[in-house]
Amino acid sequence: PVGYQVSVENTFDPSHAPFMHHGIGTYSPERAIPMSKFELRDDEISGKRGFVLEHNGYDEGTEGLMATRQFVPPCSNTTVYKHKDRRTETTQLYFVPCGPHETRYIVNVGQQVNKKLPQIAQDILHVLFFNKIFGYRFQEQDLLAMRGQERSLHECPQFTWGEQYVLGTPSDKGVEVFRKWWYDCANGGPYFPRASRTLPASDPMIFDRWQRHAKDCP
Repeated sequence: PVGYQVSVENTFDPSHAPFMHHGIGTYSPERAIPMSKFELRDDEISGKRGFVLEHNGYDEGTEGLMATRQFVPPCSNTTVYKHKDRRTETTQLYFVPCGPHETRYIVNVGQQVNKKLPQIAQDILHVLFFNKIFGYRFQEQDLLAMRGQERSLHECPQFTWGEQYVLGTPSDKGVEVFRKWWYDCANGGPYFPRASRTLPASDPMIFDRWQRHAKDCP
């Protein structure tokens, strides 16, 4: 129940994780570290090819890693983490704009469920993951923050690019680059002339897990 703009830029701001997701896994403000590198590869932003960002870690769990985040317009973000112990993690995200404040997320975290498990066991693991371990709480924390962004942007429509956010640290580079692409290459789109909802989400929309995920989950 949030728009394409804030959904995509959220994935280019990894430094929010230790603060926004405090209490999930090992995320904690006490474990956060300053990002010393966050760069636009080849200093290139393309309307068709997008861009590639490179950065280092943002908390104790990611210290020593090198990461790339590749945006391929209009909706693909491929993130690759190369850890100091030589582990590699790949996450593929797609953001399909469905309305001014509606976006369909398609996510592949690169980890497969053991197909030898009975289907009922796979279903139970799925439910535990979303309800008890990670999924819903993690997403709702992000959704609340993104809804707050949309409210602020909605209340200040006169603000133009460069006036909307304070981007004062190296960790803001990802958001800065995406918003530059969004304005310079995508003309601030997409546009929805017949949108059904033009206001940011209400609390019931944010926390309705059935509408948000479960009813369409295979």
